[in-house]
Amino acid sequence: MPFVGTPVVKQTSDRSVKITGVQLNGEGTIGLSGNSAADIQLPAGFKPRPEGIPYGTSSPVTLADGILVTINNVDNESPDYLGIFITYSNPTNPATFLINLESGDEDPSNGLEITVQWLS
Repeated sequence: MPFVGTPVVKQTSDRSVKITGVQLNGEGTIGLSGNSAADIQLPAGFKPRPEGIPYGTSSPVTLADGILVTINNVDNESPDYLGIFITYSNPTNPATFLINLESGDEDPSNGLEITVQWLS
């Protein structure tokens, strides 16, 4: 099981979601609403909008370019270093886009607070 615990997914704005109540057990994924391949789905109200080509560039903004994921340790008795790596899969397709979280440890991580924000 990629996540231990029951995810509590709270949308704080149309561009920000906070996930609590979980520990990472090896690898886990977060996807947009409707992505059945994701271990945790973000709410339908979370609206990342990869649109067009920003001024002064020649490339469109992808989901991986515009999404910021931050992870905080919510366990006061453990070290600050979490050792969790974040990568993205399918950044140009919202239906299959995944945020991949990977821990280098086989044991579950400490309790996590994961924030997903759309910056663009």
